[in-house]
Amino acid sequence: EFCVGDSTLIFDNYQQTSGIYTNNFTNINGCDSLVQITLTELPVFQTEDLITICSGTSALIHGQSESQAGFYEAIFTAQNGCDSLSFVELDLYATASLDAAITASCADESNGTISLTITEGDGPFSFAWPDGNDTDSLRQNLAPGAYTLTLTDTHGCTSMHVYNVPTLTDQDDCAPRWYAPNAFSPNDDGHNDWFTFYANGRMQQIELLEIFDRWGNLVFRRTNFFFNEEALGWDGSLEGQPMNPQVLVWRAVVVDQDGKRENASGDVTLMR
Repeated sequence: EFCVGDSTLIFDNYQQTSGIYTNNFTNINGCDSLVQITLTELPVFQTEDLITICSGTSALIHGQSESQAGFYEAIFTAQNGCDSLSFVELDLYATASLDAAITASCADESNGTISLTITEGDGPFSFAWPDGNDTDSLRQNLAPGAYTLTLTDTHGCTSMHVYNVPTLTDQDDCAPRWYAPNAFSPNDDGHNDWFTFYANGRMQQIELLEIFDRWGNLVFRRTNFFFNEEALGWDGSLEGQPMNPQVLVWRAVVVDQDGKRENASGDVTLMR
């Protein structure tokens, strides 16, 4: 018997092929002696494996802990005495990569945001934030500070990502601000269908809003309602009937978060 790739000496010649080899000899008595040798080729065992792991982890290959992608081979001795070849390819799952768009927050408010876009990796993904918000890649109403995300991909691979919401340094950006549109179009298209006031988080409420037509007739009045709530504003109707396009005058009293009142007035164009 011999292993693949080896040779053995038979009748003064090295043989590498299995088969039956014969030769005639003359014994001491002068008679012929026929010798027959059967040569058997033993197989060399070879195994090939593919192992895929998460980046940052390791796998036991040929008795060693390996973490780098690549090919690993080793030679062992099988039970038949021949070589046993082991080939292992180690691959890494794609590492998740994210782009982050971050907006700053006022020092004493929670108006910062973190918006994440996953650019690499195998989804679906699950998000885990320290505050228990595990549903979304968009975080809103955030105070200044560091926020840690644990991201898990479809393979169960996890990665940690830390994002910092900075503090706005320009105090003007954190001052009470509000504005009134100068036109609106109540045509039920989902855009600019209501007339109301919009503000940042430092405004408290609209204490009074009154709207008058060109002859001074009151067509709308509401008190003590919130900014940015379109459905609480005016829909361009009077007594349930749509008004014709025209320019109207409004006056209002608005209140900031410190309770300071401001009297304001202006005009708005109703468009159809």
